[in-house]
Amino acid sequence: MRTGVDDVISNFDLVLQGFRLTIELFVVSGILSLLFGTALAAMRVGPVAVLARAGALYVALVRNTPLLIVFILATFGLPKLDVQLPFFVKGVIALTVYTSAFVCEAVRSGINSVPLGQAEAARATGLTFTQTMSSVVLPQDRPPPSN
Repeated sequence: MRTGVDDVISNFDLVLQGFRLTIELFVVSGILSLLFGTALAAMRVGPVAVLARAGALYVALVRNTPLLIVFILATFGLPKLDVQLPFFVKGVIALTVYTSAFVCEAVRSGINSVPLGQAEAARATGLTFTQTMSSVVLPQDRPPPSN
């Protein structure tokens, strides 16, 4: 009588291929989610109201959608729109779309934790919004408060 362990051992090459695919999806979609999520966070805290609302709508819709639904849309919805992509790319798109909303909220909360005076001082010196974000607000490295 065969056990589940025997099946895993006899198909170990497939298990390793699946593990490799999982790691590749994790790395590629993680990097893209970090980039897209940071851009979304900048939109949400930026001075352009239309972009802030669009970012908020995206985050609200995607965060309240189950990941399985996002995968189903990427797998079956894209071909209905005549978009033919490899399986790996569909997986990256689904994971990036889903995870970037969570990254956006994490980055936005970090941006909002920066004292307002720092951003105002940067703007007073003539820095644009993009320069303020990239040179003052995002690279914060504050030590924990001492008691």
